[in-house]
Amino acid sequence: MHATQARSNGTVTGAGVLSYDPDTDTAHVLVTVRAQVANKTVPGGQARDYRMDLTMVDQGDWLVDGLEFVG
Repeated sequence: MHATQARSNGTVTGAGVLSYDPDTDTAHVLVTVRAQVANKTVPGGQARDYRMDLTMVDQGDWLVDGLEFVG
């Protein structure tokens, strides 16, 4: 790991569809993630929890079109 880099490994701990628009094949999904984040200061890693509001679009597979961290 370089001095200015961080490494993060996460697991989705929950997910739910907030809304879906069949006309545009777009969905807003709330996802909770637990990540183990390591950097120069904490090389062994530290657990962190995140909540994200994802905008997803169906293009044969569901792809992330936008991501916003929420508190």
